[in-house]
Amino acid sequence: MKRIRSQISIRIMLLLTAVIAVVLAYYANGLRKRKVAMQTVVSLGGSGDGPLEGSEWLRYLLDDDDFFREISRLSVSYDTTNYDVKRPIGDIELAAAIDCLPSPNRLNVLRLDGSAVSDDGLYCLKVLSNLESLSLRKTLITDAGLQRITHCVKLKELNLSQTAIDGRGLRSLARLQQLEQLDLSHTRVTEYELLHLPELKNLQGLDLAGTPFLGGGFRFLVAKLPNLEKLDLYGTEIGKNGTAARYFQRYAEKLICLRELSLARTQITGGPSISTTLSFA
Repeated sequence: MKRIRSQISIRIMLLLTAVIAVVLAYYANGLRKRKVAMQTVVSLGGSGDGPLEGSEWLRYLLDDDDFFREISRLSVSYDTTNYDVKRPIGDIELAAAIDCLPSPNRLNVLRLDGSAVSDDGLYCLKVLSNLESLSLRKTLITDAGLQRITHCVKLKELNLSQTAIDGRGLRSLARLQQLEQLDLSHTRVTEYELLHLPELKNLQGLDLAGTPFLGGGFRFLVAKLPNLEKLDLYGTEIGKNGTAARYFQRYAEKLICLRELSLARTQITGGPSISTTLSFA
């Protein structure tokens, strides 16, 4: 009987040892993936940041935060380019950066400013189900590329400044109903292309600085952006040919939630450009 009990105890110990070994291996593999992800991002010329996970004593023991950092903010942009990397940051590099993430659904912020990412490169964003902020400023995307980000339904901030979009693809943003900030500054979006802008009830800020906005586009903003609080018309053509007064009176006052309107470097009186920001109580 004692011999049988001894054999059972040994089997239980072996089983527990095996279970513990599997758990430790799984945990160690997770640490390794985080480390490799950070190394890959840096080697591609980008940078990653995010919260540190795991116990403090283990972090102290390994003395390398990259094992424990869950990347929630990723930047593969001109501002963070690793100049030791000879190849440009484009579609292939973006796909590699996204592919190396152990938990892509944990990524909340992605900056691609000034990179060579094009429409095709945005296909890999479909796995970023919890992305909240996306900056594509000065990239190579066009209106066709906007269709590639419709899977990112939790987006709250979208920067399309200084891209080649002209507004025809704005209807693709219809699924982004959580969007709060949209930057279309210094693009070719005309005020009449704003007709394609879907109704975005949560949008609070719209930047149209440097676009050919004359004032007629106010009617589209009134109809589609009922909760707009901040509108930037810096350097637009509003006021040209004396159009400002007519459109202001007819439409601007209907933006009942508007709190701030920037008219810096415009000709709202048909005269010299002025620097003006209006705040509403």
